[in-house]
Amino acid sequence: MGLQRLEIVVRKENLSRQKVAEKLGAVQQGLLRNRLHINDSACDAYMYSVILKDFGVSKLAYQLLTCHHEYHQQLAKSEVGLSPYYAPDSWIPHCTVEMNIPDEQFQKAIEYCNKTFTLIVGQFQEMGAIE
Repeated sequence: MGLQRLEIVVRKENLSRQKVAEKLGAVQQGLLRNRLHINDSACDAYMYSVILKDFGVSKLAYQLLTCHHEYHQQLAKSEVGLSPYYAPDSWIPHCTVEMNIPDEQFQKAIEYCNKTFTLIVGQFQEMGAIE
């Protein structure tokens, strides 16, 4: 069946990120009490969801997510230490360009990327693990 739903969890106080989630088409599902732990402190967070079918995710993205899930399952059988950050329920196909963008620049960066970049369509020729 593959991935059907994406969930976005945003700290309750982070209004700018909540607006970004909503602008991307995510729907707020509710408040999750003590969901996040930041600096050894529990924080409330809002859960947003995107139903991929409604969001227009391509067949290629579904195939990539399925491939990632199967690859991760095979690696989990080995003695390789896997980071939960890259687990199938935590990872979506992406390219990280920058991390820790200040809140005041985050919305501008999203808008710029949406205007500037187009969808890239391709296929895998080979996949492997790098030590």
